[in-house]
Amino acid sequence: MRLLLIPILFCCSCASVYIPNSRNMPIIDHGGEVTASLKGGSTGFEGQLAFSPIDRFGIIADGLYKNSSTSETDEDYQKHEYLGFGAGYYEPISHWGVFEIYGGYGKGEGSAQDDYVFFTNNTEYATGKYRRYFAQPGFALKKEHIELGFCYRISRVEFYEFEDSNIQDIEISNTIMEPAFVFRAGGKNIKMDSQVGFNIPMHETEFEFPVFTLSVGVMLRLDFSKKSLSKNSGDTEAPEKFPRP
Repeated sequence: MRLLLIPILFCCSCASVYIPNSRNMPIIDHGGEVTASLKGGSTGFEGQLAFSPIDRFGIIADGLYKNSSTSETDEDYQKHEYLGFGAGYYEPISHWGVFEIYGGYGKGEGSAQDDYVFFTNNTEYATGKYRRYFAQPGFALKKEHIELGFCYRISRVEFYEFEDSNIQDIEISNTIMEPAFVFRAGGKNIKMDSQVGFNIPMHETEFEFPVFTLSVGVMLRLDFSKKSLSKNSGDTEAPEKFPRP
């Protein structure tokens, strides 16, 4: 019976104490690449960084901030903060594809309240602090002006402090499947960065979160590899001189 109530709660109330941030999918394919992005959307405001110090190894970091109100009296609100980091391995495939897998850790804090009508007036609220461990494999097509990617993040979310309208001061956890599609288009260094994500719990959940997320922003990609710096500086090998007959 409780499982049947979950879809109703998602439709009728939005006291989401956990907000899955956008997946940090850098699509880096060689050492020396750096990416930085700023996004906004249903997740709030987000910043993401990624850097590959050497070939096939990448470092990622991301943060999220949301503070929204849907009424003049501030009776409906959603607040969330998150900061995480990770590292991973990537493998270029031919001249157009990249396989990558990243894992990491982060901490967040959220609170929300939602007033809704379901036969009678109801108020749902929740607040908590959590830690999250994640693994994120993905595959992407990468060209100079367009990037298409799909990743499948698996997140273990553990609330070490939690309470809501029905539960007080407990520890709860769940494993959430968080696949996402990434689309980027634009210039060589600056592109529009958009993402659509879905969030599916592995088992019955006692805390709420959105089942769908959307974000749009801008990504900056820079290349500090030796090959790129040499090309930009205009260095060329001196022509070989042959003695005249």
